[in-house]
Parts: sequence; structure tokens; C-alpha cells
Amino acid sequence: MSEFDGWLHDLHSGMRTPTALIRSVVRKATGSTPPSLEPIVAGQVCEVYDAGEVVVRISHEEEPRFEGERWALDVVRELGVPTPRVLLIESTDGVAFCVEERLPGERLDVLLGRGERPTQAVDELGSLLARIHSVPIEGFGYLQADGRGWPVDFALLDVVAERPALTAAARCLGVPATLVDRAVATLAEYAPRYPWTTPRLVHGDFTMDNILVDGGRISGIIDMERAAGSHPGEDLMNWDLCHGDRIPLKRLLASYGDSDIFDASYEPLFHLMLLRRCLWMLIVHHTTGNPGSADHYRAGIDRAVRFFD
Repeated sequence: MSEFDGWLHDLHSGMRTPTALIRSVVRKATGSTPPSLEPIVAGQVCEVYDAGEVVVRISHEEEPRFEGERWALDVVRELGVPTPRVLLIESTDGVAFCVEERLPGERLDVLLGRGERPTQAVDELGSLLARIHSVPIEGFGYLQADGRGWPVDFALLDVVAERPALTAAARCLGVPATLVDRAVATLAEYAPRYPWTTPRLVHGDFTMDNILVDGGRISGIIDMERAAGSHPGEDLMNWDLCHGDRIPLKRLLASYGDSDIFDASYEPLFHLMLLRRCLWMLIVHHTTGNPGSADHYRAGIDRAVRFFD
């Protein structure tokens, strides 16, 4: 077991909800007791179980976002994006439950890890993501239960206000203070030049571990808990940051189609969003004790800063 896998296992071990409570919630959602509850140790936010025909996700956060996620899943399913149907959302004993249907297929990252090359599935990614991005959202930020965002501006400068935490994280993770200074200065100078006022629906975590493949085709786009009103480039940037070395972004863009987001502001906004994301991830790595290397985010910061040089 790698150091990261051990850390993730310990993280999930601290989120153990009583089995009897989970079974009772599943019974309420489906009308029957699940034959088994198999932990799925993957993400870093929710406690997750495979309960046969359904998947149970449990949030221990103060403000779970399952209601907004359900809205997003329903809306994009109507557009032809395969998403799970949510059967029940319920809060009890200080945690929030989301019981949803279990879609067929395996995660794309698992298939690639076995050396498989689901070419047809990869070629579908861009078109499915474009359908998600076609949904206009009223307001920015994480979705409320009715699908609205919030009456706030497009977030690019929020991380600048976290300078003490950012400085501490960079020092601990070995990121040069000079690079952080340049990054913050770049955001402060260029973000006001590229406003974005027409929020669209973004997945918020469009990564290979949230994409299911069955029979060579995309069978599920899952985990839209971070769905938000934002610039569509946020999903594209995150894919490039996380998976650009395995499935280049140009593969997604080949089926994404023409879009009005690809105007003169797209490249600057792409790199500003990259800069913001990498700075935030330094803070997250530091505060959660994630043992994974921060070099990936350091490289992203350097790349984004150089774009504006």
C-alpha cells in the first residue's frame, strides 16, 4: 500500500457510519435491505458504499450539497448525459445520505490502469461535457437545491484572501515563496481584466474516476456534488491538470464542438483558473495532511505564471 493509499484508508476509517443506520436508509429508499455493504475507498469527501443495486454516499460536512447535485444530474440526463437517478436524500444523526442507482461499468482510470484503451468512450467525453456546459445557471458557485447559484462574482481572487494559509502551505510543501508571490500578483493584476458574467453548469470534478465505461461506451457521469455555476473552462482546465499526460485535452476538444466560450478571453481565463486551482490545492494538501506530492501543482502554477510573462 502506498503512502497516499494508507492516508486515504485512514481518512475513510474516520468516517464510519453505523451499519444499521446505513441499512435502514437504504431500506427506506428501495423497500428492501441491502444484501451487503461494500466500502468504496476512492474520493476524499464522502463515505461511499456499494449496496448492490444502489450506491450510498454519506457526507459528514456541515453543508452537504446533495440537493444541488440531484438537480444537476436530472437536468443533464434530459440532455442525454448518462447519470444516476437519486432515490433518496436524507439527513439524520448529523450526517447526510444520498442513495442513488448504481450504473453499470468500471471507472475510466481503472480501465486505463489495466492497459485497456476504450477509444470510443474517450471520443465521447467532449460531447457529453459540452452538453453539461450548455445549461445556463443563475448565479455563481455551488448549486442550491433549485439549481441556482449565488449572487456573487466569478471567483478568481478568493484564494488571494487566504495568503497566510497559502504561505504556510507553500513553506511546508517546499514551494518557493517567490513563485507564490508571482502567482498572487498575477491573479491580482490580470483577473479584473477578464470578467465572466454568464455562468454555465460545470461538473466541478470531471475526472476519470467519475466516469464509468461499459461495453466500450460511457455508461455514467457520476459525483456531481461540486456542480456549480462557473466558466466551462474550469472543467477543461481541471482535466488538463489531472489527466493531460494520459488523455490530452485536445482529445476532449475534438468532440466538444464549437462554443462561444472559445473567444479571445478563453486562454487567459484558462490559465487564471489553473493558477487559482493550484494555489487552493496547496492549501488543501497542507491542511488535510495529504502525503501526495505537490510538484504537480507547483508545475501548474509555474505554467500559468509563465503564460502572462
